[in-house]
Amino acid sequence: RVSETLKRKGFDVQGTRLTTNSFEEYVDTSGPESILKGIRDLVTIAELEGIPIIGIGPATRRSSLEVVPDIVKMSPKVSLSIPVPLITSSAKEGEMEAAAPDYERALKAAEVCRRISKETDKGIGNFQLAVSFNARPNIPYFPVGYHRGPMSFAIGCESTPVVSYAMKTYQEKGELAPNELRNMQKSIVNALEDDMKVIEEVGEEHAKRMGVTFDGIDTSVAPNPTRLSLTEGYSAAGLGKFGQSGSLCVSSIITAAVKSVNVKKAGYSGLMLPPLEDSGLANLAMETYRIQDLLLYSAVCGVGLDTVPIPGDTPKEKIAALYMDCSALAHRLDKPLTARLFPVIGKKAGEMTEFNSPHMCNGKIFSVD
Repeated sequence: RVSETLKRKGFDVQGTRLTTNSFEEYVDTSGPESILKGIRDLVTIAELEGIPIIGIGPATRRSSLEVVPDIVKMSPKVSLSIPVPLITSSAKEGEMEAAAPDYERALKAAEVCRRISKETDKGIGNFQLAVSFNARPNIPYFPVGYHRGPMSFAIGCESTPVVSYAMKTYQEKGELAPNELRNMQKSIVNALEDDMKVIEEVGEEHAKRMGVTFDGIDTSVAPNPTRLSLTEGYSAAGLGKFGQSGSLCVSSIITAAVKSVNVKKAGYSGLMLPPLEDSGLANLAMETYRIQDLLLYSAVCGVGLDTVPIPGDTPKEKIAALYMDCSALAHRLDKPLTARLFPVIGKKAGEMTEFNSPHMCNGKIFSVD
C-alpha cells in the first residue's frame, strides 16, 4: 500500500522487504539440519506471499554461525548479519573497566566470509551477509536490518542523485566556493526535504490506517550503480576529487545535512560510501582512496566497509583485523557500522571484479595492508 501510494506520487520504488527478529528466536537451532529446515520453510512462505527479500536478523550462536554460508547458498532472497560486539571485563573497585571488540567473533565472521567467497559464484553470496557493529534494530537497509518491538515499517531512500544534483547545481550557479560550504549544506537539506516531507506524510498516513508504527525514514545518502554518482558532488564542492584531501570535510558536511533533514528519522541516517554500488566510487578505487580512507570517513559518516572487494587470498586474520577496526569505531563513537567484504578468488589487488549483478557495478580490488 505504501509503495503504491509513493509510485502514484512520482517516486521510483525499488521494492518492499521484510525483516524479522533474529531467526535464533523462532527456529530450532539445536543442529544444522533443523536450522536450515526452519529457514527453508520461511523462504517458502515468503515466496508464497510475494516477498522478494527477507532479513532474518543476527546469527550469534555457534550452531548458527556454522551454517551461515549454507543459508546464503539456499536462496538469494535471504539476508542476515553477524554482529561483532564489544566485550567488557568487570573491574575491581578503583580499577578501570576494560573493553575491546570480540576477536573470536570477528575471526569466525572472517571464516564465514571466506567460505562464502569460495562456495558462491565469484563470492557474490557475501552481498547477503553483513558483519555488523553496534547495529540497532529496525534499520531499513539490508543485509543488516532486523526487527524489534511491535509491528512497524520504515522507508529507506537512495538519495545520492538528489544530493549530487543539489551540489552540482549550486556550483553551476556560481554560488559555491570552498569558503561557502555551509551554503552547500543548506542546499542539500532543502533538496532532501522537498521529497522526504512527502514520503513522511505517506508513511504516517498509512501507519494510522494499518494500525502499525511508522519508524521513520532512513535519510541516508545511499547510491544506485545506475544513477548519478556521489563523486560528482564531491568534485563540485571545490576541494578535489573524492579520496583526495578535503574528502573528510565534504563527507562531514553531507552527513550533517542528512541528519538535519526535518523528518522522523530511522536507521543510519548518514552517508554511505559503498565502492561497488556507486559507479564513480568504483572508478576511483585504488586511485584516489583505499580501505583505510573509507575507515577514516566512517568516523564522520557511515556505513563502514560496505561492498569492498579484496584479494581472494586475504588471510582470515587480516579480514578479522578490519572487522576489529570497524567495531572499535562503531562502539567508540556509538554509531552503527557494517562491513560487507568480498574476497575475490583468483584476483589480486588492482585487478577488476567481474560480478554480474543488477545491484552492483565492478571496480578495482583493494589491497589489505
